[in-house]
Amino acid sequence: MDAVEIAHCGRWFPYNGYRYPFWWFDLKHKRAMHIDALCETMGYKSADGINVDECRMAGYIPWFRLDIPALEREYALTYLPKQESKRLLAMDNRAMDYDFGRVIEKLGMVGHWYAYELEALLSAAEAWRRENRINIIN
Repeated sequence: MDAVEIAHCGRWFPYNGYRYPFWWFDLKHKRAMHIDALCETMGYKSADGINVDECRMAGYIPWFRLDIPALEREYALTYLPKQESKRLLAMDNRAMDYDFGRVIEKLGMVGHWYAYELEALLSAAEAWRRENRINIIN
């Protein structure tokens, strides 16, 4: 996996309601593992039954998660016109996330946003890799 692939697996939208990350890292095979495969491997009937400590002991590390709506709010405060950011910040996460995409497209800021998001994801991915002593960059 390259750094960008690692980073994108950490995108998280808390309004989706999932308690655990979709992606886990299999230390033995040095690869990403979807939560469904983790459940099957560990014998969990559903993701609700996951025991993170048990998974860690078995060599499965939860992927980092970066709260994308929170990052969009940060971006809005920093880069968007005050009127647009104020309107977006008054919305709940799901509505704001949807409208955020329309606003940055209208303002011609899509490329700038994606560069900003990637930088934040890469930073979070690097911190996660260091914390868990994971070396998987190709």
